[in-house]
Amino acid sequence: MCYNAQNSTIESTLMKERETHEQESPGRGSRRKARTRADLLAAARQVFAARGYHEASIAEITHIADVGVGTFYLHFHDKDEAFHTLLQEGILTIRTHVMDTLLHESHEITLDEIIKVILRQAYEQRDLFRIALTGGKEVRHPLRAQAVLLEGLSEFLSSMADKLMGYDIPLLARILTGIITQGISGWFDSDEPTPEHIAEQMIRLLQQGLPASLFSQTS
Repeated sequence: MCYNAQNSTIESTLMKERETHEQESPGRGSRRKARTRADLLAAARQVFAARGYHEASIAEITHIADVGVGTFYLHFHDKDEAFHTLLQEGILTIRTHVMDTLLHESHEITLDEIIKVILRQAYEQRDLFRIALTGGKEVRHPLRAQAVLLEGLSEFLSSMADKLMGYDIPLLARILTGIITQGISGWFDSDEPTPEHIAEQMIRLLQQGLPASLFSQTS
């Protein structure tokens, strides 16, 4: 796929996401309400990341946001709605940032660049990924981290179908999603290794494979 066509696809997707966001944005005169909502989501992100879904409480969220419990219910029906709103908006922001970064590349986008950009964003937003990837049954929204990652990789691999003759692209996208997700999960308990190191190891594995001596000669 040529660079212009690939770039056009990214730009078109990005514009649609921004138009949707603008349509959902509050109108004039609602800035204070929007700020309060943003403060509540920031507090919820902190509490969910630290305590997990079940141990998080509305009381602690409102305490950190410095608002009353009643104010919480003006913005969200319950903890579940706040949880899913946090994931939906946060992951959409990450996706937009990744696509923005790739859009500014002046050449055809390659898989190694995608992996590096995803890992850099995941590292910077690792608290959100911790919530999204460990939320269990509570993470039901279609924009959850793994679904968004799988969708993006599927789109990229499909655009490179002429270079992937003989590969099962949907399966390959799931395998890559699993590899990247496992790399990200290592940051749930530690800030090491760096995203650069993980990207280097992933790319090396994908480009060169494992040593032949690890496999049966009859494989």
